[in-house]
Amino acid sequence: MTDIIEIESPDLILQSVEWGTQVIAHAPIQIGATNVPDGNKGDITVSGSGANWALNALSVTLAKIATAAYSALNTANTLVQRNSNGSFAITNIDFATLSIPNIGVITGAQLTTSTTDPDQVVDSFDGTLFRSAKYFVQITSGSDTHASEILVSNNGLDPPPFTQYANIKSGGDLATFRFELNGSNVRLLVTPVSAITKIKVFRTVMGV
Repeated sequence: MTDIIEIESPDLILQSVEWGTQVIAHAPIQIGATNVPDGNKGDITVSGSGANWALNALSVTLAKIATAAYSALNTANTLVQRNSNGSFAITNIDFATLSIPNIGVITGAQLTTSTTDPDQVVDSFDGTLFRSAKYFVQITSGSDTHASEILVSNNGLDPPPFTQYANIKSGGDLATFRFELNGSNVRLLVTPVSAITKIKVFRTVMGV
């Protein structure tokens, strides 16, 4: 039995003719050279004494494109997903916000203060869309750090009721927080102890 084995690289095709497991002939062929013999090379058919190169049917499929696109693009906020019917779709994702349908949204915000003015706005969310929120807070001032969590309930009261807990501090308090209603928005406000203070928050909100 005679088998044809093709090993492809960007600049070379190595064809080997085998009888069983013994190679009896092989010939390297340079891609684009005039001595490429006519015939089906797998995904490409060569004709016209090597002058014409044509893609074979189904050599480029949506599945192959999706696989290549995922490898090339998923680091650039792009996701290739396979639908239930077997088709593929390329979807752009804004990784700054993750939305879970009918449940809520996960996002983040940050603020670097330059004064100790009270009630500086760190974050806000639409109170007509979300009933409650949980914040993971990180505060940094110089070499001091403060980590904490905050739960707030949007029940129409102003100020909205909240609780702050799980405080882990390298020293004293670096900031104090409170919430207020501003129109339909629920706002997280901070009053820093030191002028130069960085506040980062990771916020999860639950839909109404």
